[in-house]
Amino acid sequence: MNVLGIIPARGGSKAVPRKNIRLLNGRPLIAHTIEQAASAQMLTSVVVSTDDDEIAQVAREYGAEAIMRPAYLALDDTPMLPVLLHALEYVGRPYDVVVILQPTSPLRTADDIDRSVHLLLFTGADTVVTISRVSKASHPLLAQRIDGNRLHPFLADRAPHRAGEAPHRQGLPPVVRVNGAVYAIRRETLVVENRIIGNDVRGVWMESSRSIDIDTEEDLFIAEALIQHSRSGASPGRGDAGRYGDQAAVLLAADAWEKSVSACRKGLNYDEWAESTLLARVRGLRGGSW
Repeated sequence: MNVLGIIPARGGSKAVPRKNIRLLNGRPLIAHTIEQAASAQMLTSVVVSTDDDEIAQVAREYGAEAIMRPAYLALDDTPMLPVLLHALEYVGRPYDVVVILQPTSPLRTADDIDRSVHLLLFTGADTVVTISRVSKASHPLLAQRIDGNRLHPFLADRAPHRAGEAPHRQGLPPVVRVNGAVYAIRRETLVVENRIIGNDVRGVWMESSRSIDIDTEEDLFIAEALIQHSRSGASPGRGDAGRYGDQAAVLLAADAWEKSVSACRKGLNYDEWAESTLLARVRGLRGGSW
């Protein structure tokens, strides 16, 4: 069974410039994913797909093969599927399974990767994705869309609540979200059906505290704080995720604040807005609100 890990890393990030090679815990962001992939027992080989020479150089320095993709496959709205097909065509070797490892999920582990591939092979699924718990505060049955200043249930078929009655969170069914850390896909699903998400999709659990997706300067800061917190010996676990849901990352960042702030300032060069925003959230969370 040949399994190819593909790390897609274009150079044109807007919200966080040069995101894929920004420093996180002293190493480029993409290096964390390359190292996790190298430690995974279920991956036969790993390639980085990029349009950027500097990202390619960093990838090679950390032991990954770099594939240069054309500019039209590195636009803001470029879908993932043609990027994967380009990489498969480039390597020119037969693979049974393709695993997408986005560098914006630096807190996954090699075990997360291995468990995803194991589940794909064991169950015969078309696609396996990593998932994490959605907190009750963010439950889709509580979501609203806004029209002017009038609110409407986001889910049209949700039973309306009686006037003056708030929904009971304790009775909400548990839901999960796809966290983007690992996608394991059968080759036939990609090449024959031209899909990433097949008909039979299974999920592999990851703690909410490790499911951070780097999309903003604040996300980088929180990820740094979580790493520092873990290194201090108080590693976030499933209990934290179950208790705090999607806010687990910021709660743990609050606990690690005093130990990590100096390292964050030195390594991330985040701006004052990012710091003040995180401080406000930390204070709010410690005070019992979000």
